[in-house]
Amino acid sequence: MLSLLMELSRETGLSVAFISPCDAVFAAPQAAYTRKLIDAIPLPEPMPGWLDRTVA
Repeated sequence: MLSLLMELSRETGLSVAFISPCDAVFAAPQAAYTRKLIDAIPLPEPMPGWLDRTVA
């Protein structure tokens, strides 16, 4: 996978950032910029009528 990403980077100028301790970053971001990035993640919208459904 990394080889493919490196090749794409060379060919297209693609930039990729890997974050390995995801839980730590999302739970307690250290930098203000990181907090802004996390806050910018769009939340999924519920499907119309989801409250009308009954549990079988």
